[in-house]
Amino acid sequence: MNKKQISLKLKELRRNNKLTIEEVKELLEERDINVATKTIYGWESGMRLPYPDIFLTLCDIYNVEDILITFGVRTDNHKIEIKMIAREDGLSSLDMSKEELKKFNKNTFLVTSDTNLM
Repeated sequence: MNKKQISLKLKELRRNNKLTIEEVKELLEERDINVATKTIYGWESGMRLPYPDIFLTLCDIYNVEDILITFGVRTDNHKIEIKMIAREDGLSSLDMSKEELKKFNKNTFLVTSDTNLM
């Protein structure tokens, strides 16, 4: 899935959840992520994409159950057993505080090809 398709999917997910850009901004702020509404518009227009940790938070806000299927990486319904959340900067759920972990629901995850994390 390319940048434009990801942006369109983010916009679709927001609309499907009946949220305005301002409401998404407020929900992100509740999770200690401060962005301007202009930034969210940029994510949805394909000008830029959110950082991976913000992307995961958006998926949590939008109630995405399977990121890989939702964003077209995988088309089957095979479920992956989640062992931890792994962030691009190398932090895993083992390194995160309880406050950081509360930002994610049990269905939000990032699958990584780094087998050392699993």
